[in-house]
Amino acid sequence: MTANGEFPVGSRFVEAHFEKTTSAMPAEHAAGPLFMMEKMAKGFDADHGDWKFVALSSIGELVAQGKIESCVGCHDDAGHDHVFPAE
Repeated sequence: MTANGEFPVGSRFVEAHFEKTTSAMPAEHAAGPLFMMEKMAKGFDADHGDWKFVALSSIGELVAQGKIESCVGCHDDAGHDHVFPAE
């Protein structure tokens, strides 16, 4: 973390999701989408902390990347550099 409390350029966060299942297969074996964010250089998206967002489907296909409005809208509410604390 930098002296001003922001994450440095190149920082990355990855969040794996799992699909709900109703079968005998446990949920941890049902891969869901993968969401990622990467801190970009100043000016990439200054209004939203200069974060690039990436969404992949459960089979690894690129769904969206860049300034994804649904990601930006939620992460603007995070208390620290647009990143929510780990739970």
